[in-house]
This record gives sequence, C-alpha cells and structure tokens, in this order.
Amino acid sequence: MPEVTGFFTTVGQTTGSMSGSQATPYAAEITVKMVDAEKRNMTAPEFARKVEIQLEENIVGAEFTAVSHWNYRYCQ
Repeated sequence: MPEVTGFFTTVGQTTGSMSGSQATPYAAEITVKMVDAEKRNMTAPEFARKVEIQLEENIVGAEFTAVSHWNYRYCQ
C-alpha cells in the first residue's frame, strides 16, 4: 500500500482506555504510519475503513473496528 510508510502490531493487549493497556488475549491492534497527507489520495479515516473492509473480507468470523487518530505526531 503506497499510503503506508510503516506499521506496528500489538497482540494480546489493547491500548487507549483510561486505565492504560488491558490484557486481552483475543485482541490485536495495528498502528499504521502514513505518508504525508499531501502525498496521498485518501484521508486517514478513508484508509482505515478500506483496511477494515479488506480484513473483514479475508478473515472470516473476526470482528474489526477501524479507528483513525487525528494525532499530528503519529497520524498526519
């Protein structure tokens, strides 16, 4: 995917809750670093939804939630 410059996966825990990381052996997260907004043809929310659809089509029975974080430091 030309919009991606890097990614990081976390398996067995989730982040983002008020209490920090939560141990969840059935969950995983994928954090994606995208190229600068001026160099791509879609927004971060559009990209997140596109990936969510691709995962749903290829991994039967799993649930996915795409989230776009508008954090300048990580996701611009």
